[in-house]
Amino acid sequence: MRIVIIGPVYPYRGGIAYFSNCLYRELVDNNHKVKLINFHRQYPAIIFPGKSQIEQDSIFTDVPSKRVLTPYNPFTFKETLQEVLEFQPEIVCFSFFLPYFVPSYLFLIKRLRRKNIKTMILAHNIDFHERWFMGKQLTKRLLNSSNFIMTLSKSVYEDALNLSKSPEVQVIQGFHPLYDFHNQNRYTKESAKEKLGLQNRKVILFFGYIKPYKGVDLLIKSFSLIKEKIPDAFLLIAGEIYGNKRYYKELIKQTGMDEDINLKDEYIGSEEVELYYKGADVLVLPYLQATQSGVLQTAYAMDLGVVVTPVGSLPDMVIPDKTGVIAESLSENDLMKAVIHYFSLDKDGVKQNIKNYRANYSWDKFVELMLESL
Repeated sequence: MRIVIIGPVYPYRGGIAYFSNCLYRELVDNNHKVKLINFHRQYPAIIFPGKSQIEQDSIFTDVPSKRVLTPYNPFTFKETLQEVLEFQPEIVCFSFFLPYFVPSYLFLIKRLRRKNIKTMILAHNIDFHERWFMGKQLTKRLLNSSNFIMTLSKSVYEDALNLSKSPEVQVIQGFHPLYDFHNQNRYTKESAKEKLGLQNRKVILFFGYIKPYKGVDLLIKSFSLIKEKIPDAFLLIAGEIYGNKRYYKELIKQTGMDEDINLKDEYIGSEEVELYYKGADVLVLPYLQATQSGVLQTAYAMDLGVVVTPVGSLPDMVIPDKTGVIAESLSENDLMKAVIHYFSLDKDGVKQNIKNYRANYSWDKFVELMLESL
């Protein structure tokens, strides 16, 4: 099959780019012809909250793409369309996660459908964490313009069904495959802890962009309670802060546990990810809102159990007391109880349960599900 994927890939950074990079590799490994249409520029600097949109060191440098589309520049839309048509695809897949991309995607979808070329929305997110002007209306219009919507979790699937009312649109409930590419077997737990200087500590990890909806402040506040039960606990927060940096640093200072909390405020590139996961004893996702999580699937790829809050599709990704623990609520006390309970589980049993879980979340199964209805 001839397939075009439109959206961010290398050298852009982050989970959405990782997803498309992995999808490309899996499709090519299965003898499909694939063309990646990448962004020439993704966001104007004025609306991008981070330090950089580009990943300097990546294990995806071999993934080729055509950097053409700039979503805020209509003059690039026709050139992008031409690149797509020259490839003569049977289907074009659009990576979707923000209403910001809708105008450029609608322009392309409308003209592709005139050529009888099928289109698919790869819906990473539909209920957005930040407010967007006309976000719901734009998203609804996009979803109803395509032939297929492929979702990555139950919650996004349900959101898509609520917005896509056209009988011509097929909504597929998929899943988020494992990010196993991070596990390069460069570290053992012991060597990772040694490199991080955290030998003989029970390391609680938060990993990923630090945004208000991810509840890092909840985790910091809960950590004071955790320390009362686990004196050798250490909280490692690794990820670039999008927002008020002073807020988090002051919050840590207020706990009086500066020596037991390390806030590494920077983007962790794909070459370094393994170090942090291998050095951790549990990954905690204290999210206040969520859909699916590539961060969680990365943990499972490295045999690391998780603690999650009861929001979005996070509970669907955890087998209680087998691969992790689900907190009862978004309170500091319940998050503390969940972490404490996790440390009471049999770690060898958790690892075996995670290995069993992984068999159902492979990229080949995702691709099979994605293409079987076309």
